[in-house]
Amino acid sequence: MIRLVLVDDESIVRSGIALLLSGEPDFEIIADVGTGQQAVQVAIAQRPDVVIADVRMPGMDGWKPPGGSWTRRARAPMTAGHPCGSSC
Repeated sequence: MIRLVLVDDESIVRSGIALLLSGEPDFEIIADVGTGQQAVQVAIAQRPDVVIADVRMPGMDGWKPPGGSWTRRARAPMTAGHPCGSSC
């Protein structure tokens, strides 16, 4: 089982990704959060296998959380960007 954390400031995006992944038997979404700070707290506490994070969020983005990188918090991190690219 691959344990995932979804991070996006838009709840509809998190819901959509969760819906897409819900049909995959090897994925378990252990948390979905709306801020980078929440993501760091969940990653430290839950030790997910993968963090799927929006790269453009207010306050703290998905590229680099405070104090280092996602590799310190998740075993195999992944970052997803906006579907429209950097122009939106």
